[in-house]
Amino acid sequence: MAKRSGSNPACFIILLIITAACVAGYFFRDRWLHLLPTETSMRPSPSLSASVEPSRSVPLTPSPTPSVRPTETPSESPEPTPVPDYKDEEAIKLLRSTETAMRSGELDSAMELLARASALPVSDRVAKKIVALESKVSDFRAMLAEFETSPVIDDGKLVEIKLRGAGRFVATIVETTRNSVTVRNESGIKVTLDRSSIESMVPLSVEQVKDLNRRSYKNYELSYERAPDDWLRWLKAFRFARKFELYPELYEIYDEARGKWSDLLRRVLDYKAYKLYRRAMYYFSRGRENSAVATAKEITKKYPESPYSVRAKELISVIETGEPVPVAATTPRRTPRPSRTPSATGARPTPRPTPRASKTPEPEATVQPDPPSRVLKPPKATNDALIEANEMYLKAKKLISAAFDKLDTDDYESAVENFDKAIELLRAARNTYDEQAVLNPRRTDIRDFIEQVNKLIYLANKSKPLGVW
Repeated sequence: MAKRSGSNPACFIILLIITAACVAGYFFRDRWLHLLPTETSMRPSPSLSASVEPSRSVPLTPSPTPSVRPTETPSESPEPTPVPDYKDEEAIKLLRSTETAMRSGELDSAMELLARASALPVSDRVAKKIVALESKVSDFRAMLAEFETSPVIDDGKLVEIKLRGAGRFVATIVETTRNSVTVRNESGIKVTLDRSSIESMVPLSVEQVKDLNRRSYKNYELSYERAPDDWLRWLKAFRFARKFELYPELYEIYDEARGKWSDLLRRVLDYKAYKLYRRAMYYFSRGRENSAVATAKEITKKYPESPYSVRAKELISVIETGEPVPVAATTPRRTPRPSRTPSATGARPTPRPTPRASKTPEPEATVQPDPPSRVLKPPKATNDALIEANEMYLKAKKLISAAFDKLDTDDYESAVENFDKAIELLRAARNTYDEQAVLNPRRTDIRDFIEQVNKLIYLANKSKPLGVW
């Protein structure tokens, strides 16, 4: 009995240790379970003693699924985005070469280089430079198309002719005979000279002709430098450089002006449209209505976006419909359509003869020959009022003629001043003619002449430039 009683405490201690280990393992499982490489079931710590079943008195509840980190499986990494193979440096070199070609006048080569740069894959920064240069080159070519070169540049046999007792000029030999020489001057006009009037003829190359005209170009350039904000001075320099194909001066002065005036091309196109419109109004003032209509139609075809296209359409309507001119348009910035109502003066439109086709039109002619001029003479002055009205009318005509001369020299300020003075005189004369037409109802010549006065008022108003001149 003593032996049994001595072994009981040892068994009890062993059982207590095992139970304590199980309880500790249960409560502290979260601290060691995540260290296991795989999910395993709960096991007691190994012991040197024999394995002992857990006590029945301690219920074993199913443990929740331990929060074990899932084993990371190697996934396929996304393919790196390929770096664009930009050709920026190559494109920049091509752009510089394009500028060089433009300065030397090699336009076809410049366009080819620019096309190569446009075809390259480039960054946005370089792409903007390409677009900007494309716009600049396009505008430059459009401006060159508006101004012609001198005929002597394209011809071959160039000479500098010195006449006896006169000056020198450059021309192209067209034909030579024993006693005469036919030449074409820089304006394209053929002149036949007697050999006895020629002191000397020195052959010249195209480059020599350009060098001679570079001296004259310097004067235009200096004039522009004195007034760098005067657009017309720049235009004269550009036009002269274009006439004789003076590179690099032509491209350089264009490049400078384009940076100064963003609407440079529009100014040039409006200027050309105005020159045509001025010609159409000149024909209209002389009664050459077919020529006026043909010139006005040329404006609407070549420069449809210009404000002078609106004026040209109005002029065509006035001439073709035979309606009284809209003398109510007093400001050059308004261009109303002609009214179909009779004029305030009561003047009736004179029937227009149907234009007849020319039997033998010239090859380069674009208009029908004009009928005899329909410009009327002032009515016979039978009293002091008509004498005064006729004097005002004739003075106004001289002012309008002088204004057109000013337009030819691009003196627009003086031209507008003359037009305004003429309009003032014509209105005063028209008021007198209106009064005399009422006092003398049988004087149909006075009533008819009033419409001609209205035409001159219309001509003076509409001939004022709309542009920046």
